[in-house]
Amino acid sequence: MRLVVVLALAACSTPGAREPRSRAPDPSVDQTCVEHARAGTLAELVPAEAAGFTITQGKDAIVLARAGQVMTADASRKAWQVLGEQVFLRGGLSSGDSAVDSVYKCDEVADPSCFHYTLWICQLPIDELARRVADALDHHGFLGTEIAIHVKLEEQRGPSCKAGAACVPAQHYSTHGHYDPSGGRRSLDEGTGTCRDDGDCEGANSDSCSAWYLTGGAEAAVFIQRSDPTFCGCIARRCTWFTQ
Repeated sequence: MRLVVVLALAACSTPGAREPRSRAPDPSVDQTCVEHARAGTLAELVPAEAAGFTITQGKDAIVLARAGQVMTADASRKAWQVLGEQVFLRGGLSSGDSAVDSVYKCDEVADPSCFHYTLWICQLPIDELARRVADALDHHGFLGTEIAIHVKLEEQRGPSCKAGAACVPAQHYSTHGHYDPSGGRRSLDEGTGTCRDDGDCEGANSDSCSAWYLTGGAEAAVFIQRSDPTFCGCIARRCTWFTQ
């Protein structure tokens, strides 16, 4: 079961469309964790063990592992369904894959024991993820089974522009023009995510302008055409679409 839809901009157009002014509330984010992400020290937030899992840094991901009985492929599919309902839908995860039904594998275990997640660690700490996984599986008939979960972190990359206040606001993909640093800004929405400068805000290749630590996961495959040059930047400490 694949838990994410990859963004693909469709060829349909809605001239003059605007982002709705109402928005869902921001998820709860640990800003101390965000500062670790900026500094490249997220590894300091990862424990060595939690909820019966040993936790190590693999070549490309953090690995949560526990020893136990190897599942059959059918049992693994059932376990993956349980994880989808009891863990993924609770938030904090942007995508997931089961090795039984995908090309994403684990070197250390057979496919039925192997799962992959992409995580917003500043929304869902690793130890809490481990507890949710253990609780879900152990209460649904998978107590004592072998599990390995490879976890990648959305915030690991940091902001796209590393120059902070010197960054130029990103322009919406459908418009052309030039940003005037001395010009005013007319916000088009309430913003998504807190920011300290324009370098914290991303949206050039998306229909969402948000703080970099909220990016990732699925997005609707629509094309929105804007009539005025539109930029994604920081206004009143919120990442917001704006015109000048």
